[in-house]
Amino acid sequence: MSANSHLTTPLILVVGMHRSGTSLLGSILQRLGIAMPGELINGDHHNPGGYFERADITALQEDLLISLGHWWPSETGSFSLPNNWLGLPVSQTARRQLHQWLKRDLNQQKHAWAIKDPRTSLLLPLWNQVAADLNLPLKIVLSVRDPAEVMVSLLQRDSTTAGMTAWRAQQLWWHHNRQLLLDAAKADLPILTINYSDWFVAHKAHRQLEAL
Repeated sequence: MSANSHLTTPLILVVGMHRSGTSLLGSILQRLGIAMPGELINGDHHNPGGYFERADITALQEDLLISLGHWWPSETGSFSLPNNWLGLPVSQTARRQLHQWLKRDLNQQKHAWAIKDPRTSLLLPLWNQVAADLNLPLKIVLSVRDPAEVMVSLLQRDSTTAGMTAWRAQQLWWHHNRQLLLDAAKADLPILTINYSDWFVAHKAHRQLEAL
């Protein structure tokens, strides 16, 4: 496949704060015929329908955030990454691995495809670098949910495993969405914003499906 043909196979990044409907959005994209290559994480009692996240990329991004001292649900998860984080050895290792995976998958895609992981909201500059290396156009689909609802959901799921608090949950919601918007604006990337609650109102859901 030539470099020019890559321009016809954009990669859709499904992003947003955790517990904001990104999994629902991933399932809808898949039903609309958008490929989501790779081994996807199975569902559990938190997401019975599945997470629609690639196991390898989710693990890569989770490990990278931990290595940078910013594991997403932790107290430092709402702090900005260091200015030089992209140049650090651990980030460059992640870049090479991500490049390898995306290059392999890109050569198998004939139409738009998607990768969903809320962690991408914090690591978009890494994706920009790899996409530029591969001449791969990126499109962003951002799922947004009422922060109060996200807070309740995070407390139910992560209060024991990550010591989640109401204040931290709200800060994390703000940080994930703000960082994504800032980084997308710097890279001049198009963003389609999807409202989680609108999926449950028929006429609004129809408009979102048309937008997708």
